Amino acid sequence: MLENSVWKQYNDTKTIAQAISEMCKIDIELLKEDEGELYASLKRHLTKKELRYFVLKEADFDKATIASMLEMDDETVDKTARKVNRKIKQDKIMNEVKCDTEE
Repeated sequence: MLENSVWKQYNDTKTIAQAISEMCKIDIELLKEDEGELYASLKRHLTKKELRYFVLKEADFDKATIASMLEMDDETVDKTARKVNRKIKQDKIMNEVKCDTEE
């Protein structure tokens, strides 16, 4: 599923699980192993621009590059960054990306 995704286009080495784990400061072992499911969860809850921002940020692009690629001004990039961080940390997404075996 991820072969033609935005994630694979910009992130060859880092996994979605690693990115979520770092952002939310949780153990990567608590997250689902299926990258396709993780990507689908993000895609379902984030807008296209928010998802693209998340992918570019995790690919270590700087703010100016992200702004030009997404055709945003700096203020809009900052707002998008806050929205993405808030949304990913919400229970709605965290419940989807965590393993079902967690007690």
